[in-house]
Amino acid sequence: MSFLDILETVSIFSIGATILSLPLLMFKRLRPFIGLGITILTYLWGFILWLVAFGFVLSNWGWIPVIIGLVLAGVGIVPVAMFMALIHGDFANFFFFLIAIFLLIGARYLGQRLTGIYPSE
Repeated sequence: MSFLDILETVSIFSIGATILSLPLLMFKRLRPFIGLGITILTYLWGFILWLVAFGFVLSNWGWIPVIIGLVLAGVGIVPVAMFMALIHGDFANFFFFLIAIFLLIGARYLGQRLTGIYPSE
């Protein structure tokens, strides 16, 4: 079993756990716990996205862009991967990274909203 297989299994499990927990939002008392679970899982998704972007940049451009991405506060590896995909005309990977970022931010906002970090107006 390769590292990518493990990443795929973990990401499928975490996304499945999030989707399966959404019907529990009907119960008002469970909402903070579900929100906390979603928030924790988004950190896992972010780590997996970072690892995929790291591997993408390393396999296509080498260590210099990886170091540039790491210098950019560590999270710069994902924008470097998006930029690299855009330059090479690899629009499938570019849109994968873009959609993954939007889903990550949206799910984290939902989780934090349910826990009460961002109270409803």
